[in-house]
Amino acid sequence: MSKLILSKNQTSFFPTLQKKLSCEIMEGMKDELKTLADKAKALAIVLDNIPLHIVITDPDGKVITANKAVETITGFKKEEIIGKTPRLWGQQMDKSFYEEFWKVIKDNKKIYAGIITNKKKSGAKYHAAVKVSPILDKNNELIGFCGIEQDITDIQKLSDEHDLSARRKDILKRSMSFS
Repeated sequence: MSKLILSKNQTSFFPTLQKKLSCEIMEGMKDELKTLADKAKALAIVLDNIPLHIVITDPDGKVITANKAVETITGFKKEEIIGKTPRLWGQQMDKSFYEEFWKVIKDNKKIYAGIITNKKKSGAKYHAAVKVSPILDKNNELIGFCGIEQDITDIQKLSDEHDLSARRKDILKRSMSFS
């Protein structure tokens, strides 16, 4: 069996090449990581400043992150809701609603959109237009949920008052007609 004999210059060439390639790869990765970190920071700033209540949860519904509007609308601080479920401010609808809700978003992996009643930390109830989307990975596996909510209590009150006013006018018209 013959042996490969390398000169001193040849034996130092490979570790030097390996080190140089490793440094170049690391520099490229640093640039990519910095770009990703910058994008993540920008996204976090945008998310935090959107005036809609936004919550991202894991597949079990435990809150991973939330924006400032969650605090404004619910009265709960972010620290109070991270790791908890939206039951903290929810659970105002009947059982059948939640059964259907979970069937849509978890089992069927579809978006739920509707109007619900929630409760602030103070105990005051509020109406919210909500949209909850399942977050799916590339294999269509559920990895979490994104919930977006807008407090529509004032709009709902105006609508109810308008409906009441219209009903009163209708009753008044009928009571005054002599046909």
